[in-house]
Amino acid sequence: MPYIGNTPAEKYAAFNVQHFTTSATTSYTLTHAVANELDIRLVLNNVVQQPGASYAYTASATTLTLSVATTGTDTMYAVYIGKAVQTVNPPAGSVDEATLQVSNSPVNGYVLSAQSAAAGGLTWAADAAGTITAFTNGVDNRLVTATSATALNGEANLNFDGSQLTIPTGSAGAPSLAHAGDTDTGIYFATNGINFATAGNNRVELLSDGNLSIRQESLKFETAGKGVYLGTTTGAAANLLDDYEEGVWTPNVANATVSSSTGHYTKIGNICYITIQLALSAIGSGNPSQISGLPFAANATSNRMGLIGMVDSRNNSTSTVELHLRSDTNSSLLIFVGKESDVANYDDDLNVMADSFSVNGSGWYTTA
Repeated sequence: MPYIGNTPAEKYAAFNVQHFTTSATTSYTLTHAVANELDIRLVLNNVVQQPGASYAYTASATTLTLSVATTGTDTMYAVYIGKAVQTVNPPAGSVDEATLQVSNSPVNGYVLSAQSAAAGGLTWAADAAGTITAFTNGVDNRLVTATSATALNGEANLNFDGSQLTIPTGSAGAPSLAHAGDTDTGIYFATNGINFATAGNNRVELLSDGNLSIRQESLKFETAGKGVYLGTTTGAAANLLDDYEEGVWTPNVANATVSSSTGHYTKIGNICYITIQLALSAIGSGNPSQISGLPFAANATSNRMGLIGMVDSRNNSTSTVELHLRSDTNSSLLIFVGKESDVANYDDDLNVMADSFSVNGSGWYTTA
C-alpha cells in the first residue's frame, strides 16, 4: 500500500525487559546503563510508577533507587524505553555505489572516504593513512605477510597455488626451513635433493637419484637388534645387518709364560673374523691346550667348520702333527685340534704346547 516517509522496517527488536527479585531494599542494579530514570518504565505490583526524585524512583547508569523500600513479596520489572532497536535487512543488490552516493569509480588499493562536508557522500581515494598497502610484484596465489603494524607485503619467494607451497632453495648456512633459535640449522632444497644441515654444515643428503648420503659424520643405530635391511623390501630377518664391530683382543694361555700376544677382530652380524699372534717362552705343568680371550663367546654348536687357522710353528719332536684351532661351545676359548701322522682321526684338546711355542693365523667362528 502507499506510504509516506521511509520504507517500513522488515524486522523489529522488542523492548528489553528486566525482572527483579525483590527484597527489603530501595537499591537495585540494572542490566543496562541508562542516562536517567526517563530511560526506563518501572512497574511495581502491576502498577506503573512515576519517575523522578520527588516521586517513585530515580535511575543513573546501572543504579535504580526507589523512594520506598520493597518487600520480598513484591513483583517488579523495568522496561528499557531507550533500548528498542529497529533492524532492517536490505534487499539483495539494493546497496550500491549510487545508494552510498559514491562520487567516482573504484580503483584497486583505494578506500572509501567521506567527501568534504559541502559535497557530502563518499569517494574512492588513495589510502593516505597507509593502513592498506598494495602488494609489490603482485602475483596470483602469493603468500602475504605484515611488514609493519600498518602494511602488508606479498612474499616474492613464498608461493602457494592451492595445493603446493614453494619456498626458496636455501643453503647449508641459511636453510629454507630453519630453527628459530639457530638459523644455520634446518632443511633446505637444492637441485641435488633434500639437505639437512646443522651448524652451517651439510650432514645428510637425500639425493635426487634416490641415494642417501651421510656427510662428515657416521650413521648410528643406538638400539640393539636394529640395523639395515639389505636386498629386500619386506624387512626379512635374514636380510638384517644388525651388528658390526672391529677391535683388538688379547690371546692368553693359562699356566704359561706369554712373551707376546696380539689379536684383531671384525664382527659382521654373528660371524667374527679374528687374527692371532701368540708366542710362549715357557709353559708350566699340565701342558695346556686352550687359548682364552676371544672377543665374543662362541655359539652352542662346536665343530670344525669354525676353524681358526693353522699353527705355523710348534715345538713337538715326537711326530708330525696337522694342527688347527676351534672355538669351544658357549665359551670364549680356543681349543687345539690336531691329527698326528700315525693317527686316523682328529683329537680334541691336543696337548702340543711347549716352550718356545708360537701360533700365527686367522679364521672365523660363529658367535652366540
